[in-house]
Amino acid sequence: MIIPTTKRGLRGTEIQVWVFIDEAGRVIADSTRLDPPTEDHDFNQSLIQQAAGWSFRPATREGKPVASWFPYRITME
Repeated sequence: MIIPTTKRGLRGTEIQVWVFIDEAGRVIADSTRLDPPTEDHDFNQSLIQQAAGWSFRPATREGKPVASWFPYRITME
């Protein structure tokens, strides 16, 4: 995962990035949510765009891959 460069005004901010992952482990791009979003709209958009490129090992149910939500917590330093 690549996280956008931190901006000074966001130091100490904690963001939870929620992505919906399909059965192949790919992020469904328009599903990404920030909780809470920052006051910096450009930063939010950059983070959402980067999250769209993340890939995962999909969750499984009874040994078969399934789509699922995944929360990823980021603390800005």
